[in-house]
Amino acid sequence: MNMRVAGALLALLAAGAAPSALGTESSGSAGRAARYYAAGLQQPLTLVRAGSQIVATCQGRFRAKCSKRHREAARRAGVTLEYLDALTLFPERPTTDPTTKLARYPDLIAALDQVNESIMRAAGEYDHALFARYGATLSACPPENLQEFRASLLSLAHQDFRMFGLESDDQRARVLQSVADQEASLAQTFGDAASPDDCIAARQLGELLMTMMSAKLAPWSLQAADVPDPDAARGIANEFLFQAATELELIVNPAARERLETIAQRMNDGEPVKPAPEKSGLSLHW
Repeated sequence: MNMRVAGALLALLAAGAAPSALGTESSGSAGRAARYYAAGLQQPLTLVRAGSQIVATCQGRFRAKCSKRHREAARRAGVTLEYLDALTLFPERPTTDPTTKLARYPDLIAALDQVNESIMRAAGEYDHALFARYGATLSACPPENLQEFRASLLSLAHQDFRMFGLESDDQRARVLQSVADQEASLAQTFGDAASPDDCIAARQLGELLMTMMSAKLAPWSLQAADVPDPDAARGIANEFLFQAATELELIVNPAARERLETIAQRMNDGEPVKPAPEKSGLSLHW
C-alpha cells in the first residue's frame, strides 16, 4: 500500500456516510446495490492480499536480502492485510499460502512480478464488470437523458482500454462485446427480480462508482497527450480497488468506518515508499 492510496482512503473515509449518495432509498435497497457492485471485486482483492503476503517476507526470511526500503514496504504490507481483514464484504482468502514456495530471493521477485500482472488483469476485468452492471441498470431503469449516460459510459470504457493497454481495434471490440453480453444478461435478471427501489438504488450507486472511475481514468482521457507508465497504472488501479471496496463496505457495514479510518491513518504515517528502479515489479504499490 503506497501513501497515495492511504491518503485517498483517508479522504474517502472522512467524506461522510456513503449511503447518502443513494438519496432517500431504503438501507435494504442500498445494501443490495452495494452487493450487486461488489461481485467480481473479491478476485483482485484476493490477489492484492497474496501480493502483500509475498512482500511481507522482507520482514522475515528474506530480511537480509531486501533493502531497507523494501523492509519498510513489508511493514506496510502488514497494515494492508489488516485493512483487507476489516472489509467484511470480501471475506475470501487465498486457498494456498503464496509464500511457501519462495526458497530464494529471486523466487520472491518472480512471484511478485507474477502477482502484479495478475492484479492488473483482475482489476481490468472488474472494471469491465462494473461497466456491464451499471449499463444493466440503465437498461432496466433508464434515466430521462439515457443517451448522454450511454455516451459517458462508452467514453469511460475507451479510457479504461488505454489504461490497460488495449490499443488494437480487435481487442477493444472483443471487450465491448463481452461487456454488452454481460449487460444484456444482467438487465434481464434485474428487470425480473428487482423492485423499483432496488433498481433506482443500483443505478444511483453506479453513477457514484462511475464518477470514481472517471477520476481514476483522468490521466487516460481521450485528450491526454501523455500516458502514465506501468508502475503508475498499477498504483492507480490498486487505489481504485481499495476506494471501491471501502465505499461498498461502508454502505453495508457503516460501523466499520472508525476502524478503517484508524488503519488508513497508520498506513499514512512515515515516509512514502518510492518505486524501485528494477523491472522486477518490486515497486510495491500496495
